[in-house]
Amino acid sequence: MTQPKFYEIKMEKLIFQAKLAESAERYENMFCFVKGIMKEAEVLDKEIRNLITVAFTNLVRQRISEWRVIVGIEMKELSLGRTEKAYILRIYRENAEGYITSICMEVLGFVEDWIQKQNQIEVKVFLLKLKEKAFRNLAEFQSHELNIWIYGTDSRDKQLRAEEEAFRLTTQELSPIDPIRLGLALSLAVISYDINGDSKKALSIAEEAFNLALPELINIPEENYKDVTLIMSMLRDNITLWSNDLSD
Repeated sequence: MTQPKFYEIKMEKLIFQAKLAESAERYENMFCFVKGIMKEAEVLDKEIRNLITVAFTNLVRQRISEWRVIVGIEMKELSLGRTEKAYILRIYRENAEGYITSICMEVLGFVEDWIQKQNQIEVKVFLLKLKEKAFRNLAEFQSHELNIWIYGTDSRDKQLRAEEEAFRLTTQELSPIDPIRLGLALSLAVISYDINGDSKKALSIAEEAFNLALPELINIPEENYKDVTLIMSMLRDNITLWSNDLSD
């Protein structure tokens, strides 16, 4: 009887611990186990990718929520001229920002380590989306009026570039009705509108994706039908919104 390899035993234990932490909603612990998985993994299969996404998304969401509360109170104290209290809140805020930065930089380091050795389109797109998400979270506080003079728009720009790179990759490799490609088209269009206020570019991306997919709808695999029709509906709604913006 073949004995399981040490690697397999170690990975099985890490995955079990990560899932246990997820069940208990202990996302800081989950992220620690996921870092171990990322370090040891030989391939990024769907299960591992899901664990990475859940751990990173939920941990950062918690910290961003805390940051929003702190910065809201700080802005209020500044508006009332209570500088001493505002200074205390600034220290809290900067600690929160430092923590968010450390999480995002760890994820970005992981992306750089993995992306060059990937051949699978699905994994490459996952890594680029992870990169986009990390820069989006950094931009959340770096582009705030209290910080923009320090950081500028660097994280926002890198967020957009990561999304554009992922979308470009899908247009080269995937069908127009692939939910990954359609989802990225929607995401890139929304980012173009929200970040740059560029209705024209957002509309162009959305219309092209919608029009390319429309003739192919009869060929949607059954397992993708729900996702594709939902994304197409969202594209259509945004096309209407952005068309109205441009006509005003």
